[in-house]
Amino acid sequence: MQQIHLEGMSSVTKPISWHWSPRLRLWTLLLFGIASLGFPLVAVFQHGLSGDVWWIWLAGQWMVHHGHIILREPPSWTGPVLAHRPWINLEWLWQILLYAIAPQLAPGALVGLFIVCEMLMMASFLWAMKGIAPKLPIEFSSLLYTIYALFFFTITARLRADLFSYIAFPLLLGLLWRSRKNPKWLAALGPLTLIWANIHGSWLMIPVLVGLEILVSLLSRQFALVRTLVLSGWVIPLTIVIVLTPSHLKTITYAWWLDHNSQITTYIVEWHSVNFHVPLFAAMAIAVLGLWIWRSHTHVSYPLILDLWLGGISFMFFDEVRMVTYFGMVLVVWIGYGISRQERLTQFFSQDRRPATPIYLGTLIFTLGVATSMGLFPYLKSHVLMAPVPMTVISWINQHPHQGIFNPEPVGGFLLAHHVSPIFLDGRADFYLYNGHHFQWYVRIMGGHASPSGMRHEFQKNHVHWILWPRANMNASLGWFVHQDHWKKIYGQHGWVIYAKP
Repeated sequence: MQQIHLEGMSSVTKPISWHWSPRLRLWTLLLFGIASLGFPLVAVFQHGLSGDVWWIWLAGQWMVHHGHIILREPPSWTGPVLAHRPWINLEWLWQILLYAIAPQLAPGALVGLFIVCEMLMMASFLWAMKGIAPKLPIEFSSLLYTIYALFFFTITARLRADLFSYIAFPLLLGLLWRSRKNPKWLAALGPLTLIWANIHGSWLMIPVLVGLEILVSLLSRQFALVRTLVLSGWVIPLTIVIVLTPSHLKTITYAWWLDHNSQITTYIVEWHSVNFHVPLFAAMAIAVLGLWIWRSHTHVSYPLILDLWLGGISFMFFDEVRMVTYFGMVLVVWIGYGISRQERLTQFFSQDRRPATPIYLGTLIFTLGVATSMGLFPYLKSHVLMAPVPMTVISWINQHPHQGIFNPEPVGGFLLAHHVSPIFLDGRADFYLYNGHHFQWYVRIMGGHASPSGMRHEFQKNHVHWILWPRANMNASLGWFVHQDHWKKIYGQHGWVIYAKP
């Protein structure tokens, strides 16, 4: 009995190594995956489609029906003043994609498109992390992506062309990181540029990040790599953009004009600098400061390029809030690299576990997408296509002959998509700024700085004969103008009112 007791004591005091069983690994990844896919999906659809989606879809419909890229304003959309004006259409390929996938705007197709983009984002991130921090367990990578999806991606989650940039950005980070050991990876920048530059203006990340790589390579006297970077990261991509995009050189100059247009940076919220009175943004700034303090205490040796990535994107984010998603991506990549250098953290997992193969990850991501979309579809179906203007109002307008309509900017695309035209304004602020003063006048009216005489002149010039507005949000200056100029109320139902020119 004594011998048995001693053997039992020996078994109790024997060191036990942490073993992350395959089943527990699967459940952990499923939990992180469903959270990172589900929360942004609910966020993007809980208030219905944003105003931008409608004119994006409508532009895609126009191109499919006419058989060529839309680079001029259709006469029927905004009336004779803006008819045939140039449209530097930086997102034409996304517009066609959105219409081709959902020609009838079916909720299932829209949900499916968003889920696919989310899965590609996750796969792109995991691939990038595998190159940047190869020792980081997949569980940590999944946790980091979940943090990114919940606290950063949900802020900007929309069915817009930005979605492709959120897929391409981590892919670009992974390519540049791998090219530091094998410059052949830089050959992929050409095809990536060709697709990205025809979908979204954020393709400019390619020459910017390549510029940082060139700087670091110059500092380390890797002149052969510098030549390769200049050719593969600047010369070839910029040539592709100039030759193989519909607007050619203007694809570059127009993106720069957008980023420095005072009207856009002043009046469009997503182009504003960060407001640190918002608790979430204040927490992000504190997190960056805390991570730098953590790094100084742990003595983690970070490559210079990672610090440049984080410092540069932090500055861009603090300057323009729309960069929050790119900032979040770089932040979690920076954290992941630091965690991978902490042996005490990575040793919680047994060393004999089987590595996660690409087939395993691909199957898991597909399963997550299906599970998430099936689980949330009943909720989303009732929220996806919430009409910003009641269809009875749309029907009444289309049954009564009219000329130009002055409308709230957020519903402009919806009106066009439902055959209400010509309108005064929709979500394409850049188009209106590039071709006239519609946007400036809209801002003046909404800000209460437009005089009745000035509004009268602007409406006459643009052939505005109706004013369509939500009754509960009638602007003070607009209401005063209606009263002063004796516009007649011709419709008032379902929370909306229409005034006609006397």
